[in-house]
Amino acid sequence: MEGNVAQYRVISFTNLTADQLVELPGKITRLHDKWRRGVPVPSRGFVIFPTVVSDIVESRCNGSRLPDHLRNELLSAYRQGSFELDGVRVAVRGALSVEDQTGASWAGGSESPTNVLGEEAFLDAVITCITETFNGKMDGYRNRMGIEGELQLSILVHQMAACDRFAVVFTRNPLNGSPNEIVIQSTFGGGQLLTAGQETGDIFVLDRAGNVLSETVTTKELMVTDGEVVPMPHQLKDKRSLEPHQLRDLVAFVLDIESIEDGVHQDCEIALAVNGYERMVKSLIQNRPVTAVDDSHGLVRYQAIKSAKAAVDAERLRLETLGVTVPVDVFSDQNIAELLTQHPTPFSFGLFTYIFAHGDGAIRTGRNMMGYDIGRELDAGFFELIGSQPRCSILHDALTYRVSGIPLADYIQGLVCSYLDQIRADERLANYPEVVLYDQNPSTERLTELYGPKKASAYKQCYDRFFAGIRRWEQTFADTYLNDYEPVVAEFVDRQRQLTQLPLSLALIESLQANLDFLRTKVCVWFVVVARLGFFAYARLRKTLDARFGEAEAKQLLDHLTGGLQDDPTIEFNVRLVQLHNGTVDQDSVMAEFGHLGFNELEISGSRYREQPQMMDQLAARIKSDPQAELELRTREFQIAERHVSDRLTEGDRREFEQDVNSARTYLALRERVKFNYLKVYDLIRCQLLSAEAQLGWPSGDIFFLDPREIRMLIDSPDKALKLVVQRRECYERELEMEVPQVMSADQLSKIGLADIPESTSELHGIGVTSFVVEGPAVVVRDPNDQNALKQMINGCVLVARTTDPTWAPVIGAVGNGGLITEVGGPLAHGAITSRELGIAAVLNVKHATKIIKTGQRVRVDGPAGKVSILD
Repeated sequence: MEGNVAQYRVISFTNLTADQLVELPGKITRLHDKWRRGVPVPSRGFVIFPTVVSDIVESRCNGSRLPDHLRNELLSAYRQGSFELDGVRVAVRGALSVEDQTGASWAGGSESPTNVLGEEAFLDAVITCITETFNGKMDGYRNRMGIEGELQLSILVHQMAACDRFAVVFTRNPLNGSPNEIVIQSTFGGGQLLTAGQETGDIFVLDRAGNVLSETVTTKELMVTDGEVVPMPHQLKDKRSLEPHQLRDLVAFVLDIESIEDGVHQDCEIALAVNGYERMVKSLIQNRPVTAVDDSHGLVRYQAIKSAKAAVDAERLRLETLGVTVPVDVFSDQNIAELLTQHPTPFSFGLFTYIFAHGDGAIRTGRNMMGYDIGRELDAGFFELIGSQPRCSILHDALTYRVSGIPLADYIQGLVCSYLDQIRADERLANYPEVVLYDQNPSTERLTELYGPKKASAYKQCYDRFFAGIRRWEQTFADTYLNDYEPVVAEFVDRQRQLTQLPLSLALIESLQANLDFLRTKVCVWFVVVARLGFFAYARLRKTLDARFGEAEAKQLLDHLTGGLQDDPTIEFNVRLVQLHNGTVDQDSVMAEFGHLGFNELEISGSRYREQPQMMDQLAARIKSDPQAELELRTREFQIAERHVSDRLTEGDRREFEQDVNSARTYLALRERVKFNYLKVYDLIRCQLLSAEAQLGWPSGDIFFLDPREIRMLIDSPDKALKLVVQRRECYERELEMEVPQVMSADQLSKIGLADIPESTSELHGIGVTSFVVEGPAVVVRDPNDQNALKQMINGCVLVARTTDPTWAPVIGAVGNGGLITEVGGPLAHGAITSRELGIAAVLNVKHATKIIKTGQRVRVDGPAGKVSILD
């Protein structure tokens, strides 16, 4: 058969023989089978076989234009169809050889230009189909699904079917797996936006008799017409795209398709044309089996929007029962995306919210100890998973800054509403709002503007009392933690470490719960206090410098005054790694001190250094600078900056300035130390979860798809727990490729699933967090365990990452005198602190940096200007 393949080049669709069909992917053969059985399909066209595609790829690799013989071969087939002569537009549809895999979905795997008219446009469409298919966009999916084999591309060219409506129909409900329900997704015009997930369309759920069980008629913004996308006509925007009798007609049609496919559930794409008598003409564009992880872009997007809307509505209703008038909320990835991965497992996200966020979590407990007044409004709704990505509610975040004595209703209607209004005007304010947005010590004038003079006077006294208390906390809490609380952590960890390998029993579950509650009620409460104190001292320091120096000098002084921090375990880890590389310490000693850490350490499913000791050696070998020398240099810069500022202050101001410097340096370093300690408890939890998973015989990683509040199921109902895990993993896999805006209003949830990446740009903006400027080759690292990416890091390179937590410090250290760019972060982010310690250029909060910047491109990182320039 292999000898015959070479002669199959360009064949008319209706003339395909059995021998030729066996060489083609299922997308084409299924359509041909339906045509042969009399099902209406767009049959006017031809197939370009992989032999021709390979010839085109080879010619493109050689840098030449499309050779004449290939050009003539393609145009001959196009002309034989008389497409241009008859004014008939065509679709140029790629079909991959490995599409038909059990348990895998390839929707969108190959590029398919549509509405193509004219010879040159046709040739361009063929080239686009080939180049876009082989651009590596499916590599990650293939790796995740364990799919091997060479990608061979065939191309089906056929006339565009008559179409004023389009439907995607599933003969098994992909949202809940029910085989008794049919889901129809439909819209007006062509189907390109629907199949790409860029429009949701209307959603109808029916039984197999064609009875409507539920329907969602959406507002449809766009419509595909011949050759272009236009705004949906006003009269159609909110109109249902299909009537009940048309839905029944479609159900009968797709059940016939399913019967032809031996009863296997099908995903069908159907072009519809309704004539003046409301008769609906149907053309089958594609059918494929519904897989176990079917991921129709539109339905996945619809389900994500639906889930997010349900969460928003439920939280609004809950708050209203508390008497809270709720403004339109805004969701942001702000520092939650820095702390967790972009797609945290359910256990990691649940662990974070259980410990910190909801109910009597560490945030409410810790801040109320300090003089805030957080009540039942924070029982839920602080953080949400939207499309499997973590987002923070700005409304709830702002509520955690209400000081005691200010009524909740006034606080919301005054300060909180003003914050939300400002974010709508400039969404960048939703990133690290505590630094760039929240007025945490408003002036009397500001309070008067919001509440009138009488309330302003009373509320100002509340703030004065609060900040007097903060000063008292600053004077004592560091010593209290180091002398009293840190030994408690050490004792607890030593005791619990003896219980990590218990048999799967009530004793193991109780030990796990004890770890969770120690984090929630003890060490993470202390972390919240330390983080708040560090922020307030840093903010006062910045305010003092801004008032006395120019913007650029004030920023540089602030960097120097908060650099060279002592007892910061992030920097100490880098120092130990260099000592390990030089042979002055051994790996066992470094592992005993730092083995509980790991990349993205709040992702509980991620391995720790103790589990992969070779990673420690690799990190040590990659550090380009001398972190001890850097620390000493930063310390000298701090001393010089402190003298420089002190010499320009009065005696009274100087005393207050020195107190602020001491507090900022103390608590910024202590924040890293407390986190370093609570991660030891995270490590204990991971050990116990892995032990339970092994004893249950579950596949590796499955246990992390439970929620911490469900751990009792491991002994009470493990089969039910595993079923839940399988459902969540499937949902997680479906949503991995989905775009979720970094910032969006609660009334803009339709933006979920829509890409907003600029096609090209040479200048990006973010938050500059150091005072340095550097140029160098970019190295994009999406996964810190990606050894191929890490190997490309050289002295002077610029690391580009989604975000960086403290354990990225050795990777950041590998840039030497280079720079750092991240998509998430702000002045107090861990990446910012590490960059200042290392003295490198850094710009954080650069939107879509890892997608726009390519490894090897030369970039300029301008810290003072908060700007990144792509130089080639």
